[in-house]
Amino acid sequence: HPRREGGKTTWKLAYELPNEPAPGPGVLELAHSALGMVASCSERKVPVDGVRLQDLVAQAKTRLYGWSLVHEQLNQVEEDREDENDKDDLFLSQLHVLQKESNHLVAHWSAVEMELRGRKAADAAFWFALAGTTDPELFSLLVQVCTKEILRFGERPSCRVKDIMGIVERLAAAGVKDDHADDFLQTVSRCLQAKNENTFINRSNLLNLHSDHSAIILFNFASRQKKQKIFLETAAKHWERDLHLDNEEKSMKQDDIVFCIGPSERWHALFSDPSRPLVVDVGCGMGVSLLGLASFDASKNRNDAMYSDCNFIGVDLSALAIGYARGVAQRWGLSHRLAYLVDRADQLLMDLETYPGPIMRILIQFPTPYKLPSTPDVAGFQGVTTKSQGRNAQLPSSVFDGFMVTPSLLQQCYRLLKTKTDSDSSDPGTLLLQSNCEDVAVYVYNVSCLEAGFKRLPAANPMVEASGETTQRTKNWVAMGGSRAVGQVWSADPLLPSKGRTETEISCILNKTPVHRCILTAGNLLHETNELID
Repeated sequence: HPRREGGKTTWKLAYELPNEPAPGPGVLELAHSALGMVASCSERKVPVDGVRLQDLVAQAKTRLYGWSLVHEQLNQVEEDREDENDKDDLFLSQLHVLQKESNHLVAHWSAVEMELRGRKAADAAFWFALAGTTDPELFSLLVQVCTKEILRFGERPSCRVKDIMGIVERLAAAGVKDDHADDFLQTVSRCLQAKNENTFINRSNLLNLHSDHSAIILFNFASRQKKQKIFLETAAKHWERDLHLDNEEKSMKQDDIVFCIGPSERWHALFSDPSRPLVVDVGCGMGVSLLGLASFDASKNRNDAMYSDCNFIGVDLSALAIGYARGVAQRWGLSHRLAYLVDRADQLLMDLETYPGPIMRILIQFPTPYKLPSTPDVAGFQGVTTKSQGRNAQLPSSVFDGFMVTPSLLQQCYRLLKTKTDSDSSDPGTLLLQSNCEDVAVYVYNVSCLEAGFKRLPAANPMVEASGETTQRTKNWVAMGGSRAVGQVWSADPLLPSKGRTETEISCILNKTPVHRCILTAGNLLHETNELID
């Protein structure tokens, strides 16, 4: 203490343990390899080798087991030390015995301590989750490391709130739930209270996959921004270099195994009760929306009870995204009513004709847009020309070349919702459309009504005027005379509960980017016409 406070210097015992590197790759390196394997397989369109993935998980758990064992013993030594008068001498003697009896474990513990300092254990958890890892024990061990790290530095003045929340947000994005991390949440809450951060004390919102910050982490990966794309490419090269890939590759047809069996058995292979109403997410990406809807508790909110007794299925061409969604669904205990497939959307819709139960709703949320055409037309586009605005080479060249939401796909949606009706209700299912590109929303709406046969449902709170930070694409669209997504059919409010929003929708809300939403029905409405937006 300073002299003005009366001196009274306080000494604290510091000790060192062997810092010899444990044999084999570290936990973070193993997580990087696991993510690299999945990214490489997704890029090359080959199935993920589950045996190799489990081997990487087993290696990581072995290292963490050794760390956990010694860590618990050291904690016990610390507790015994607090009950004795000659604390330092007792602690040193017990530590010496521990080190002598299990020197290899202590060295192993020391290596893991050093390699997972700070946020690294949370990064490893997130990378393993992206790789589709389903082992809950691995994530439990990594949460223990995160708890220890926050205990080590969380209350220091140099530790910022953003440093603590960086760990929390990555664990949330990894699918770690609050009921599996009680000690971690208590430690985080205590540190945040010490820093007078009352905003974050609500423990129920700390480990939340649908929180703003964890959703942004997923959005960055799902949108393949430049930094994240380079990281995934680096991970893939790391894996391929270590593996020395051979030339024999299987085609990616692992999901076909389910559909090789008879029509009546395939749905029982995916769902425990295939007679339940089904919700379909076309182009589901990371699967965040369905994860929220499938875990919905009707007893807490009756307004959205329609999802509590449904089955859910998502389809996407990204094996990396589907692997992540499947892994979280299995760890959350939702696999009996939530399935994800790597497949084309039109193929899944064709297969759904044999689904035993009714199809309640189809979701088309934030489809990858096409390059903005040069002029609008009566159905959304006026003579779509080869000339287009924008320089994003990754986008489909036009609505007719590479855009997922084709007239044929919308017609398939209409037939399914029209014919697969709940026997207890005469109302056919609905189609929910969302896009942050106004021209895309207008196009899909018009094609749905004019070419597929859908009828519009009036919104509870119609969008009178587009609000928010208008994107450059929308500005270009308006400047060329494109029609607006406003009026009775367009909803100013979100159409899904907050727990069921996608990472893209959350990103749009945070950035104040307008989202254009509507719900269409395959049923017949009295006094309703399919008017073209003009």
